[in-house]
Amino acid sequence: MTNKWQNMAVLFIGDQDNAEALALCMRMTEKPELNVTMIHFRHKSSLQHEDYSEMAEYNLINDFKSHVAANKGKIHYIEEIGKDGVETTQAISSLGDAYDLVFVGRDHDLESSVLYGLIDWSECPELGAIGDMLTSPYFHFSVLVHQKIGDTYIQPRFSAEEGFTTIDLDKS
Repeated sequence: MTNKWQNMAVLFIGDQDNAEALALCMRMTEKPELNVTMIHFRHKSSLQHEDYSEMAEYNLINDFKSHVAANKGKIHYIEEIGKDGVETTQAISSLGDAYDLVFVGRDHDLESSVLYGLIDWSECPELGAIGDMLTSPYFHFSVLVHQKIGDTYIQPRFSAEEGFTTIDLDKS
C-alpha cells in the first residue's frame, strides 16, 4: 500500500499548540518517504529581535532548523514575514496544492499581529482561526488541528531511539 501523504506542512505561528504540532511533524520526518515543511509566520518587527515567550519553543525551532540542514531536500523551513492577518491569509492561500496534509495548532495568541482581524471572520472557532481558514473549499489537502490537553510539555528531541513510538502512516 502506498502512502497517501507525501508532502506535509506545519504552519507555525507560536504558542503551545503550534509547538506540539511542530513536534509531531518532526517525529514524522523519520519516515523516509515523507517531505515536511515548516512555514514559520513572523511579524516584521520580530526580525530585529528573536522574542520567544518560551525557551522550549526557541529550542524546538532551532532543532527543526538543524533537522533541515541534516536532511536537505526532504525537510524544509520557510519564513513568511507579514504585518497582519491579511498578509497571513495571502501566504496561506498561496499553499495551493503543494501539500497533502497540513498541521496547525488550534490556539494562538489572539494579540498576535500576524493574526489581526482573522478571529472576526472565523465560522468554526473550535478549530482556531487558522484551522477554520484551512477548512475552506479552496484548499485540497487534509488538515490536522492540534490542541494541547493537560500538562504536556515539548521534548527537546524527537526520535524513536529515545523511546517515542513510531506513527504508522501506512495504515488506513
